[in-house]
Amino acid sequence: QLLVGEPLIQETARVGQALLSAVLALVLYAIGCRLHSSAAGLWAAGLFALDLRFIVEAGSISTETLFSLMLMLTVLAYLQARAHAKPAWWMLAGVLAGLTALTRAVAQLLPFVLLAHVWLQRRPRVAGRHQLLLLAGFAVAVAPWVARNWVVFGSPSIGEGGAAHFWLGATGSGMWTGNEQMMVDVERLRIAPGSPQFAYLADAFHTILGNPARYIGLRLQRMLGAYAQPFGTVAVAGVFGDVSLKAAAGTWRTAVAMLAYPVFWLKLWIYLWHFGSVLLSAACVARYWRKPGVWLLPLLVIGYMSVLYAMLTIIPRYLFPVMPLYVVLAAAFLAAPRKKELAGTGS
Repeated sequence: QLLVGEPLIQETARVGQALLSAVLALVLYAIGCRLHSSAAGLWAAGLFALDLRFIVEAGSISTETLFSLMLMLTVLAYLQARAHAKPAWWMLAGVLAGLTALTRAVAQLLPFVLLAHVWLQRRPRVAGRHQLLLLAGFAVAVAPWVARNWVVFGSPSIGEGGAAHFWLGATGSGMWTGNEQMMVDVERLRIAPGSPQFAYLADAFHTILGNPARYIGLRLQRMLGAYAQPFGTVAVAGVFGDVSLKAAAGTWRTAVAMLAYPVFWLKLWIYLWHFGSVLLSAACVARYWRKPGVWLLPLLVIGYMSVLYAMLTIIPRYLFPVMPLYVVLAAAFLAAPRKKELAGTGS
C-alpha cells in the first residue's frame, strides 16, 4: 500500500500472483526433469500453462498460488538434495518446508513425509546423515513464528484452527455450515476460557468413537466430493456468468442451447484437465510400478495432503495445491513413448 497506493493494491497483487504462477511452471519443468526426463519436464510445463484452473487462480488474490509454489519448491529442493547429497540442499529443503508450513499450517508434517520417502527408497544411511539437517532447516524457518505464538497466545504452535476443523469434520454433515450455525454448535460445547482446542478434540473423538463407521464413510464421501468438483469452476462462472451447469441442464430445452452457453466450454476445459491429469497419474503409477523413483514422492505428498484434509474439512480449494503433482505424473506418462530409456529416475 505504501509503494503503489491503495487504488492499485489489487492490481499489483494480481501481477504478483501471475509472476508466481510463471515461476511455478518452471519449477514443474525442473521436477519433471528430475523425476523422469526433459520430455516430461516440457510436458509438465506445457500442461500447466494450458490448465485453466491455474490460469484463473493466477488472477485471484488468495494463498493457493503461493502455497502451491512453496510446496513444489520444497519437493524440488528435496530431489536436488537426494541427487547431489550436499548438506546445503538438505538444509534448504527443510527451510522451504518450514516456509510452506508458515503459508499453511497443514504442511507442518511435510518434513516427515520427505524422510519417509528416504526410508521407503531404502536409503537409511542417507536418512541418518541428513534427516537432522532437514529438520534443522525446518526448525530455523518456523521457530520465530512459534515463539511469537507462544508469547502472544500461550500456544507454541505454527497455526490455530486445526482442532476446530477436525471437530467440524466429525460432526453433523462434516463440512463448513456457516458462521451462524458454527456459533450455535460452539455454544453447545460450552467451551471454557483458555481450553478451546481440548474441547473441540474431546467432542470430536466422542462423536467418532460413538460411530466409527459413520465417520469413515462421511470423510470418504467428502474427499471424493472434493475431488469430483475441480477447483476453479465456480471462479470461471463468476467471471463469465454465475450459472451452475448442473442446474441449467434441467432448464435448457436443447443441447444446442447448452453448447452456446459460454461457460460450458470453459468448465468442460477445467473438467477435462482435472480428471485427465488424475487418470493419467494413475496410469503413470501402473506403468512405472517397478520404478518408484518416478511416482513415489509425488504420491506421498498427494496422499499426505489428501488424507489430512479428509480428516478435517475438505473442499476442492484445499486440494488445489497438490494438483501440480498430478500434472507432473501425467507428464511422465505422456513422455514415456518418446523415450527409449528413462533418464534421471530414482532407484
